[in-house]
Amino acid sequence: MLTKLEIDNTDELESHIGVLLDDYTTDNRGDVGSLIRTEAINGVHMILASRLENPTGHSNVHNLMKHVIRLAAEKLDKVRFKAWKCFEVYWKSDTSLPSLETRFDHFSEVSTTAYFSQLITLVQIEWLCLPLIKGLVTSLTAGADSLIISSRTAVVKFINSQDDNTRYRMQRDIFMSLLTVLEENITDDRYAIPTVESLAFLIENCFNPEILELDPEYVLH
Repeated sequence: MLTKLEIDNTDELESHIGVLLDDYTTDNRGDVGSLIRTEAINGVHMILASRLENPTGHSNVHNLMKHVIRLAAEKLDKVRFKAWKCFEVYWKSDTSLPSLETRFDHFSEVSTTAYFSQLITLVQIEWLCLPLIKGLVTSLTAGADSLIISSRTAVVKFINSQDDNTRYRMQRDIFMSLLTVLEENITDDRYAIPTVESLAFLIENCFNPEILELDPEYVLH
């Protein structure tokens, strides 16, 4: 439990919590990393309560929110729900983000198409796009069947619902984000394989190869 004194020194604290939010340790005890990540999210909640009292607090917590939005899109249900409830607090307070239309207050609701349909709107926010995509690739390809279907449905519908100019720009932005995730995690199968599979799915279902300047004949092979 973080004390008020510890929260006052949030710069150093945020750095440590950022490391814990990226902990994916597994050992003979099982998935220890998921427990560490959920406890780290509790720490983010407390930092938010302190930071958001300050008018400049929103920008000050961007680094932590990048971690949290990634976890809110990832495949593990219990971590995704915990991360969502944390990000929801931030979202409600940041008027620069799209309007928060729906609250998801039950564990089961963060595996639905409605949940991912709301989450994917944040791909339009430059500083959130890359971490959101990084988390999303695991749900698109490596989660339970129902999670894969709901997340894929949400992404395809969102992209295809845009007007032509917005859709083309969004395709390129998401495509470039996927390439960045792949490049930065090429030796990490936890992200590299889902990213490649996500690229294949999106190129087949809602990306226009010509807009992405890909050779259609090459894509088909």
